[in-house]
Amino acid sequence: MFVSKDISARIKSDSLGIVTEDFENQKVDADRLYRGWIEVEADGQTIDDLYDDKMLSLRAPRVPALSHRA
Repeated sequence: MFVSKDISARIKSDSLGIVTEDFENQKVDADRLYRGWIEVEADGQTIDDLYDDKMLSLRAPRVPALSHRA
């Protein structure tokens, strides 16, 4: 078996009859990719939560979105 991220090498291996597989350990979850930025007004507690947790749920009622840029 031949495991590689290199698509060209996998195609060549396939053509030679060698079983090939993509190296899946580094696949990206498309749902977690950057999609732009959102401007919000937030109270002090929300900012503290952001610094503590390194993320916020934008669905939280106390974080109203003002504008969105993608």
